Amino acid sequence: MFDGTTSDALINAGRLADVLVMSLDAAGAASATRALISDVVTASRTPVLAIPTKAAPLSFDRVMVAYDGGFEAANALRAALPLLQAASVVRISEIEMVPEQFPVTDAATYLSRHGINAEIAVAAKGDKSVEERLLAETKAWAPDLLVMGAYGHGRWRETLFGGVTRFMLGELGIPVLLAH
Repeated sequence: MFDGTTSDALINAGRLADVLVMSLDAAGAASATRALISDVVTASRTPVLAIPTKAAPLSFDRVMVAYDGGFEAANALRAALPLLQAASVVRISEIEMVPEQFPVTDAATYLSRHGINAEIAVAAKGDKSVEERLLAETKAWAPDLLVMGAYGHGRWRETLFGGVTRFMLGELGIPVLLAH
């Protein structure tokens, strides 16, 4: 039993959990649940598996990892290890922007140490935003699950100016594992 807000209760419950599973409203819908997921993922050290309410039966056979070399992406990659080990196909996708300190090949090497043979896909950003390009890559490859870091630029900055996490939660339509 816990008194307080729903997000406080979930954050508290996550202290000794491997993952928090949360329902996500249909893609494109304005949603209080997306705000709740955002609150929980930014305040908890437990990864969140957000599953759309209208998702197909769960299968994690094809998993895409959105990788940008940041701490959040690395946290999500580590949190997803059991799911990645069970997957038949794993793709690490990077939207090419600027050279980063921790290249996508480092992520593939890390996964290989855990027995996961991941393919690497690097897409040029082009004239689209990072989130639009990532969504296009995700829809084209059609994974069962997307793994990504959450709020790498801070939730309030993303709320004011937009951002990859907020955009993907609103548009994706497949389960997504988020870690901060």
